[in-house]
Amino acid sequence: MRGVVRVSSLFLSRGRLRAGWRVLLFLVVSFGAASLLSWLLAPFRTGGTSVLFVGTLAAVLGLLVGSWAMMVYVERLPFGAVGLYGGRAAVGHWGLGALLGAACMGASSALLLASGGLSVQGAAGTLGAWLSGAAVLTAFTLVAAAAEELLFRGYAFQVLVERWGVAAPLAFTAALFSLAHLFNPEVTRIGLFNLLLAGVLLGAAYLRTRSLSFVIGLHFGWNWTLAVPFDQPVSGLHFDMPGYDVRETGPDLLTGGAFGPEGGLVVTVVTLAAILWVWRTRRIEEFDAARALGPLVDRRLVPAPQTVDGC
Repeated sequence: MRGVVRVSSLFLSRGRLRAGWRVLLFLVVSFGAASLLSWLLAPFRTGGTSVLFVGTLAAVLGLLVGSWAMMVYVERLPFGAVGLYGGRAAVGHWGLGALLGAACMGASSALLLASGGLSVQGAAGTLGAWLSGAAVLTAFTLVAAAAEELLFRGYAFQVLVERWGVAAPLAFTAALFSLAHLFNPEVTRIGLFNLLLAGVLLGAAYLRTRSLSFVIGLHFGWNWTLAVPFDQPVSGLHFDMPGYDVRETGPDLLTGGAFGPEGGLVVTVVTLAAILWVWRTRRIEEFDAARALGPLVDRRLVPAPQTVDGC
């Protein structure tokens, strides 16, 4: 009998599956579903960017399946409590996040252009080609942002925060987010550090709002602004917009060189400022739509901002 109790205690705490096992189960279900969906979607991989897009789409769908299964059957909560509620609120919060992400990378790129770190040059291409390229990149950056946020700020992150508080899970998932880009083209140490900071920013944005919609929007706005209007590499991946080229003409220490602005000190400063603003501002807080569904992360775990109303 004691042996049964000991084995049970390895898996259960107060009648509930332990946090580590819940995270592991989430990953097994998600990657199992993603593998199956990837196989089913294989006929749509016709070469080129479609291979990457279809693989990323399969990952998104698999992570959604895993999140749904864990929220509904293990946590006994509505699926939307993971931060993916629907309706106008979700669209609006996604848009707010996208504006914040675009502001971060827009400010970084504008500073580099103004200081001569980047320069714009003409290139072959028509308006139609630009619009076509923008549409493809919009779809891809949206799907990629959803996949990474479901994995790094979704159910698993929320379980870890619920169990161990804010600091350790925030640092751990930010580090994993950075390391996930370790083999990207032209990766640099500053680039990895900036991606770690981006992981902290995204995690802080979730903790302040409890909204994955907001965080996916932030991630999308960040990547889209680099790739489409500023024609810059996104974490080393260069997609090349038709009609013009934006080239690095300043020192790599500032511009990031071939890795893109995320590998430079300008983005370091901007990201640190964004983290401070997100964590301390009174302009964003737990959204009513997220609170109504009862998220895993208790609002009492995140200290209220100690700033004046205008900040």
